[in-house]
Amino acid sequence: MILWICLALFLMYFVGYEIWWGLTRYKKIIFAIGQGDMPKTRLYIRLMLGLWIPAGLVFLLLTNGQFTLNDLGLSWFKLSGSSGLFYILAATAGLYFMYLTYSLIVLRIYAMKKLSINQNMSEEVKALIPATKKEKQVWVFTAITAGITEELLYRGFFFYLMGELFAGLNIFIILGISALIFGIGHIYQGFNEALKPTFMGLLFGLFYISFGTIIPCIVLHVMQDLCVVDMINEQ
Repeated sequence: MILWICLALFLMYFVGYEIWWGLTRYKKIIFAIGQGDMPKTRLYIRLMLGLWIPAGLVFLLLTNGQFTLNDLGLSWFKLSGSSGLFYILAATAGLYFMYLTYSLIVLRIYAMKKLSINQNMSEEVKALIPATKKEKQVWVFTAITAGITEELLYRGFFFYLMGELFAGLNIFIILGISALIFGIGHIYQGFNEALKPTFMGLLFGLFYISFGTIIPCIVLHVMQDLCVVDMINEQ
């Protein structure tokens, strides 16, 4: 019974916060930031609260013994086997890690690279990118928050719920549903922007299935979001 309640709360959070809040408030927030009526740091703090509250409830259930860290994918590697797919995914994860490391270093050092990115960035997206020292500091915590909580909620927790409640459901169907939900949660940014998190949801979900842990997903997710810190030269 408790797992059905958890699934219902998850869907309520997804529809009520990720979709409804995004579609009704996102454009207004962008406008307010553009007009100077709202600091970006306030938005970042709201985003962190919107993620830590549901994640906190999951950890509360964890302390009450409803499930374990292992159930949520917070465990050490449990390799699924030596299939060709595993080696492809292991290589993909390693290459992506190296690419993100390279990006973090290059963005930190080279101002011209930042300028090139800015020229290809929409004004709407640019309005959300941290520019001042304070904004960049708060964004670091936002990136860490997103990496931990989104992987916990959309990979670890959701995979566990679906696997327990629908025991006969193929893991790759769960993967598809999870990635689709993750993408739809970003639909307020526009259809094209929602495709990116959908793809990343598929990729990170495959990593989770193959490695048996969400820890690599958390690390890559945090690094990915940290790249935003140095996309604009500090003002």
